[in-house]
Amino acid sequence: MKSLSSTLLILMLLAIPANGQTLSDAKAAVDALGLSVSGTYLVAGGEQELSKNITQFGLLKREILQNSRRLSTMERQYAQFEQQFGQLRQQQVQLNAQLANANPNNVLAYNQLVGAINAVTGQLDLMQQQQVQMDEQLSETKSGLSKAREGIVQLILDSRQLVNDTQQAYETLNADPQVVSAVSAYATAAKRDYKLGPSTTFAANLKKLEDMEKSLESETIQLADSGGGTFHVDVIVNGKIQQKMILDSGASLVTLPLAMATQMGIKVNEDDDETIILKIANGDEINGYPKTIPSLKVGKFTVENVECVVLDSSAIGAEPLLGMSFLGNFKFELNAAEKSLSLMRLEEGGKGR
Repeated sequence: MKSLSSTLLILMLLAIPANGQTLSDAKAAVDALGLSVSGTYLVAGGEQELSKNITQFGLLKREILQNSRRLSTMERQYAQFEQQFGQLRQQQVQLNAQLANANPNNVLAYNQLVGAINAVTGQLDLMQQQQVQMDEQLSETKSGLSKAREGIVQLILDSRQLVNDTQQAYETLNADPQVVSAVSAYATAAKRDYKLGPSTTFAANLKKLEDMEKSLESETIQLADSGGGTFHVDVIVNGKIQQKMILDSGASLVTLPLAMATQMGIKVNEDDDETIILKIANGDEINGYPKTIPSLKVGKFTVENVECVVLDSSAIGAEPLLGMSFLGNFKFELNAAEKSLSLMRLEEGGKGR
């Protein structure tokens, strides 16, 4: 029995490191410092958060690519749909003109015209229902794309701040003798060469972040203060026409007065064009005509095929608004104190939509 007791005592002594700490005690000490094991490193919590951000970046980038492709397909289909709709409307006009001049005594021919008109009218009614669904799908896809673009820019900015905070934390930890002692005690107790971070994984993630930052475009644009919290921004339309527009993130679309739209080369037919009802600031409702501007440029940023709405001729004195159909392509920030607009976006291999 004495021999067995001696053996157990020797084994217990061997399990205790030279500094007297057990592995569980040493682990508790580094846990209290907010450190965790990663490979052969004891790392700060910021490292794990950065790894999650890098993974999230890849997911968001894939989401942007998929939504961009989906949007391009939907826009092509929508253009074809509008062309077919226009052709049917023209056919309806022609048939109605024929009916107006038809001889009602020729019952067969007259009824054939009426039947043809009814068929075209039925097709148009069905297409109008389809258009409502397509508009909703387009709006949902554009909104998702805008949120993903803004999210990925914010993720890069947050990750840079996280890196700065983590690097500062390591400087503080490495300068603290108690931390250095705790890391050394844990390495001794675990019988492994553990070191305090930053780890090689952190360095690799930092390189990935730097690559992301290289693809991040940004610019701060000065605004003209018009009073009452209203700011004007210089906009280049179609690469040649300069206009001042009111910056309005509350407007879902870029909004143009009729005279300005005409000057830009946007054709509006108030009798035949598709009409939407708009509510203006004083509560009145006016007609608007959905159109597309080939390109708008603010600062160094150009966005192509920008949706807009042209106000009808009754909107006398209305000013143009730079709304979300342009701003939604960016992460943007208005600094009222400095009278500036900051725009940021990630390069996607071509001009922004």
